[in-house]
Amino acid sequence: MKKKVIFLLVTLALVSFIFVACRNNPVSRCPTLQTYPALEQVVTMTVTDINASVVTVSIQNNSDFPLITGLPFELDVYDQGVWRRVMPHEGWGFLAIGLPIAPRESFEMPKDLQAYLPLEPGLYRIRKDVFIDTWRAGPFTNGQPRPSTETSHEIAADFRWA
Repeated sequence: MKKKVIFLLVTLALVSFIFVACRNNPVSRCPTLQTYPALEQVVTMTVTDINASVVTVSIQNNSDFPLITGLPFELDVYDQGVWRRVMPHEGWGFLAIGLPIAPRESFEMPKDLQAYLPLEPGLYRIRKDVFIDTWRAGPFTNGQPRPSTETSHEIAADFRWA
């Protein structure tokens, strides 16, 4: 139990650090979508509903091990062939809460876009970090496990805002 609490606190600190480090960057130069061939076999995210100011995403854990994500997300708009970060209105933030996703389960998360409204019509994407124990979840690089047993990966789901 004590190890789980420490793991959760470290994860929350890491999520908070990533959010703060990338917060004021209008063009996403933060780590972009990592494309490991096996990543989609482990976790996927899709938009399941768009209703008023809320976009609901479903994160599917396709592995045999728990994943952890959090409430924070980033919003990008596709503009002139480049994904650009959409900045929330001043004073908006996220609670740093770790949310486990059980093996072979999905988790639906409504994402309220009030902090970003009004949005122009166009193609958008929601980006989120997930934390995966790659040692147990499987190899990602040339058939070899990554040196660290826990890694952060960014996942995204595109949607059209009308």
